[in-house]
Amino acid sequence: MNALPDEILLNIFQLLDLKSRWRLSATCQRLRAIGSDPVLWTHLEFSGSAPSALHRFIRSWGSGRTQCLTVNYILCNNRLFTQGVARIVSRICTGLKTLVITNTPPRYAVKYKFEADLVPQTVQELRLSGLSVESTRFLSRNLVLLRRLHIVNSLLSIETIRSLSRLANLKSLSLINCGGILFSSAFDDTLCLALPNLEYLDLSGCRITDCTVKTVCERMKRLTFLRCLQCKTLTDDCKLFIPPAVFFESEL
Repeated sequence: MNALPDEILLNIFQLLDLKSRWRLSATCQRLRAIGSDPVLWTHLEFSGSAPSALHRFIRSWGSGRTQCLTVNYILCNNRLFTQGVARIVSRICTGLKTLVITNTPPRYAVKYKFEADLVPQTVQELRLSGLSVESTRFLSRNLVLLRRLHIVNSLLSIETIRSLSRLANLKSLSLINCGGILFSSAFDDTLCLALPNLEYLDLSGCRITDCTVKTVCERMKRLTFLRCLQCKTLTDDCKLFIPPAVFFESEL
């Protein structure tokens, strides 16, 4: 062990889970110094179903060095990200930039209402998967730094789309395989009114039409990338509405 360079030992640490890292770093002063490298603690991942367990997890492993927190739910209808957990995350993970919340397995959690006013204000990227977000409180003005929002395999409402207007700095939006909303002219108008300065838009897997592509390209003047993979309701005619400044990715 003494013959191994610090770089190799750091790579070994990165292959271990959090508890194993902590135990290994407690064996000697050299491993304690290597185990304290910020690279090892910037990304934390939790899997469970109890708010108390997530609370203890953050208190044990979270710090100002934590930049990304991934929370994997085991039960789809459990309210895991509670106010108590949100407070402890904001107090301990003061440098948090990315928050990922997923359901395991990824299914629509109809009974779950996620409230983004519990998300720390430092978050710049928010990823949600398998959640029901049918709430006007879904997005709040507190997320002033949020630039990237990814919603996958989730239920949406028109109120959710309308609340996007509160995110003044949002540049990237992904709505992938989302249901619960009728993709119509009302959706097109609401989306464009909410996010006129959007630069990246991914609507893959959604039941959008050629009119959606036309409206988005005409009204989102800063849009540079539009992705519409596995959108079976689109036709080749939608390509006629793509301006030269927009990169369009599809299977057409």
